Amino acid sequence: MEELTFQQCVYECCSNRQFITEFNRLSGRHALANIYDNRPQITRMIDEATGYQTVLDKQAHEDFQALLMFIMEFVWIPLLVKGVNPAS
Repeated sequence: MEELTFQQCVYECCSNRQFITEFNRLSGRHALANIYDNRPQITRMIDEATGYQTVLDKQAHEDFQALLMFIMEFVWIPLLVKGVNPAS
């Protein structure tokens, strides 16, 4: 069995919509919301034209950084401590 890397761990967590939903609920953030962006096209165009999209992009970056830290602390490190096959 191939050893799990942190990158693979992040991929698995980010692929799990329920995991992301719970992270967002617990943290009050909106990580990966751009992937599930249901805004109408006109709203996205207005946000881009007014510069508000830049604010949303900055927030998305901060939310993703927080998600990575969450995965590191509550998924990756516990796997390392338990010795559950992650690569060093």
